[in-house]
Amino acid sequence: MLLILNKNLAAFFIVFLMTAMTGFAQQTERDVVYLKNGSIIKGKIIEMELDGNIKIETMGGSIFVYKMEEVKKIAKESVEMQPPQTNIAKEEPPAVEPEPYFPEPWEPMKNGFFIYIGNGFILSGEGAAPFDGGNGGGSISFINGYQFKYNYSVGLGINMEIFSNLLMMPIFLDTRYTLLKKKTSPIIYAQTGYTTPLTDNAWNGIDSKGGFTFEAGIGMKRHLKGSANLVFSAGYRHQEHNYTRTDCFWDQNWNCTEIDTEVVDIFNRATIRIGFMF
Repeated sequence: MLLILNKNLAAFFIVFLMTAMTGFAQQTERDVVYLKNGSIIKGKIIEMELDGNIKIETMGGSIFVYKMEEVKKIAKESVEMQPPQTNIAKEEPPAVEPEPYFPEPWEPMKNGFFIYIGNGFILSGEGAAPFDGGNGGGSISFINGYQFKYNYSVGLGINMEIFSNLLMMPIFLDTRYTLLKKKTSPIIYAQTGYTTPLTDNAWNGIDSKGGFTFEAGIGMKRHLKGSANLVFSAGYRHQEHNYTRTDCFWDQNWNCTEIDTEVVDIFNRATIRIGFMF
């Protein structure tokens, strides 16, 4: 009888011990913050403002603060709390939490030289004969300049363009101003210089000499990577074209008298340009 009683007590003690151990293995939850840069932070959110910051404390006691605009999503996950261990033969070293990854912050271009390469279109508009002044054309631009801080730059540029059926080469001073200290910012620009014609209509009695040029406009600059920027702009172009026209006046005996006339044509155009700034 005593032996049976001892067996029952031993079984009861084993069941009680297993129940107690199971009670320690409870389920709990922790917060998981997923950032847009790919980082995942786990712990307990201790402060959160929808239009402000979020503050999370990790299991190791570290506290991290992020802007809400950096957060992709917030979730919860279950964590099983292990029962206390007894008779541990060897103490395991504490787990080291990986530090969150923070991407390199963007910095605007500082003082230094830059190169701009782009192309564009000179749209049709007001012009004058005999060059079919209403026709537009294409343009290729190259500018070498110097950037002051993030906003102001000055440079020397050269274009190769078809302007009113003539191949022309403007050489100009380029100035630009970036309005905002952000990856994407509006810009304003102005260019002034002199245009030299590379083709002539001498066979038509015309000797081209080029003339004053001016362009101004607005646009957008978008930082891509490193020192590379994409630049889009639209502007107004004023172009003067000086040339000498030789006319022949015939008398009654069919003798030709040549008379040279100095002419200045003025062209006003809209321009669209896109290029890269390094």
